[in-house]
Amino acid sequence: MRRVIELAYSGSEKLYFSKEQLVGKVVYNLKAKKIGSVADVLYSKAGVAILVDAGADQRLTVPSSDIVEIGDIILLKPPPSEVAAIIKGECPKCHFKNDPHARFCKECGTLLQ
Repeated sequence: MRRVIELAYSGSEKLYFSKEQLVGKVVYNLKAKKIGSVADVLYSKAGVAILVDAGADQRLTVPSSDIVEIGDIILLKPPPSEVAAIIKGECPKCHFKNDPHARFCKECGTLLQ
């Protein structure tokens, strides 16, 4: 019997995926940095998560609530610390406190998004 997984992620619609459809997909963050690839799908009472092989014997557990979109690749939400930094205008590279509407850091020139 083929098991189907419901991933309630924040994408445009709720979709269902089989484990076979997810394992091997490449995982990226919203800054286009490759995190790794899906090694397995985990089930618990709390919900569903993907296990990401991030290389160098490192595996990350990513709950479905941290997934932004699933397509040819999987996109993840930024960590809460990055979201807070973006909201406050704090540079993620040098931690300079910029104007909340600034596009670039006044101190080091990093794109603030």
